[in-house]
Amino acid sequence: MKFHHHLYLGSGIKNKEKIIRKLKYGAGMRNIYVISLSRGRDQLDCTHCCYLKQRKLRNHLGLVVGLANGQEEMTEVVIQMLNDCYETTGTANIKEFLLERVVSKV
Repeated sequence: MKFHHHLYLGSGIKNKEKIIRKLKYGAGMRNIYVISLSRGRDQLDCTHCCYLKQRKLRNHLGLVVGLANGQEEMTEVVIQMLNDCYETTGTANIKEFLLERVVSKV
């Protein structure tokens, strides 16, 4: 499981490092949603953390770009990503926008 260097966080995420550690090892959490880049044609995948208890799913997850506490907060985080993308590029291609930020960091 890989994490974007600029991780979008919902307001309900208090201890990012603790949540990331639990996600990497498949520990249970109640209401955490992981927003990742899709490996298919879609742009983003939003996954409840209970599915990531399975090692196969954790290893198949794309680059994690956001964390949220609850469905409403997950929607707010995705909207924030979209706003940042549109302000910067003038398009709604979030996947390309976030991947360019990874390349420009390296």
